[in-house]
Amino acid sequence: LFLVSLGTPTPDMGVAAVLLAAAGLILRLQRAPTSGGYLSLGVLLGIGYLFKTAVLPFALVMLLCAALIQLIQKKNAIRVLLSVATLLMLVGPLIVALSASEGRFTIGDSGTLNYQWYVASKGRPVHPVRVVMQHPMVEEFATPVGGTYPPWHDPAYWVEGVKPRFSIHAQLIALGRGIVDYAQILSAERTVALGLLILLFASSQWVAIRGPLAEMSVAWLPCLAVLGAYALVHVETRYVAAPIVILWCMAYRVAPASGRIVTGVLLAVSLSLGLAIVKETAVNLVHKTRHEQYEAAVEAHKFGLNSGDEVAVAGHTTVADYWAHLVGVRIIADIPAGDLDGFWTASGANSAALNALRTSGAKFLVTLNPPCCVEGWTRLGETDYYVRRLDR
Repeated sequence: LFLVSLGTPTPDMGVAAVLLAAAGLILRLQRAPTSGGYLSLGVLLGIGYLFKTAVLPFALVMLLCAALIQLIQKKNAIRVLLSVATLLMLVGPLIVALSASEGRFTIGDSGTLNYQWYVASKGRPVHPVRVVMQHPMVEEFATPVGGTYPPWHDPAYWVEGVKPRFSIHAQLIALGRGIVDYAQILSAERTVALGLLILLFASSQWVAIRGPLAEMSVAWLPCLAVLGAYALVHVETRYVAAPIVILWCMAYRVAPASGRIVTGVLLAVSLSLGLAIVKETAVNLVHKTRHEQYEAAVEAHKFGLNSGDEVAVAGHTTVADYWAHLVGVRIIADIPAGDLDGFWTASGANSAALNALRTSGAKFLVTLNPPCCVEGWTRLGETDYYVRRLDR
């Protein structure tokens, strides 16, 4: 729960649920294969792809491992084809639609885009966002892409023409970042790791690990493949939450220890994790976590922002624009956070930049945490968001 980050609604929650259920089901099918079970597995993995593109490679590795294990054990692997067929039936329509929209075959551009952003790229965008002023930089992107914030609604459109570039140096840097990220995640999970180490060193029956480990490879091999792929590009805990949990479960399952020590370790680890959850829940209840984006949306509507209005943002970052989505407005222009120094003036804001934003068609300008005592801005309730009109 901590890894997947329940505080923000993301597709990763659905992905985690699908991967955990798929791992449990495939292990069950290894012992008691049924046609219905493999059909259910295909449905699960297909739903996972609808949540996020990254599930499709995971699904293919899992099904390949399942087929190979069946063949090695001289069993009938035909049932695995039921999963493949079901998976293709679910993902096919979306792949066809995406490919038709892009004019080329694609299962989704998220992997390509992330590689360009976090590793290396080459080329120039064919139709980048339009720069209407250089100092401070004012960007406009009202057309042709829709959505609350067009550059994120269809990022592939705005970077079309830019391609991934393989560079050993850049790849090693990205891999180094990934390793550091995994080390930090492991450090945060040190209670679980300590419990596993105790179980491993409490028994000398290391040979006994081989059997269960091979039997469960159909679940842990796809997880390792996913973790390795993310390590080469970009790691976030919410991306890798489910594979990490599955690997921990597999590791505890194959640990050769038995008897009271297993009960004691599992109890201690469970209590430690449970107390951490109880503590965070209690803190949230006492402090009553604010929903600032919702508050900002309510106050913005009171100020005069209505659904369908076009607005601009001063100091736009990667923070999601939930307030804009809740109000129903479209952000059609912005000033990047790195250019704000040239925007703020003693009178409140750079007049040339304000005029540039007006020409974009924006009716309002919203910003977060402006300098103290600037004129012409209205605070949105008790939030850190401020707004001013541009159409007057």
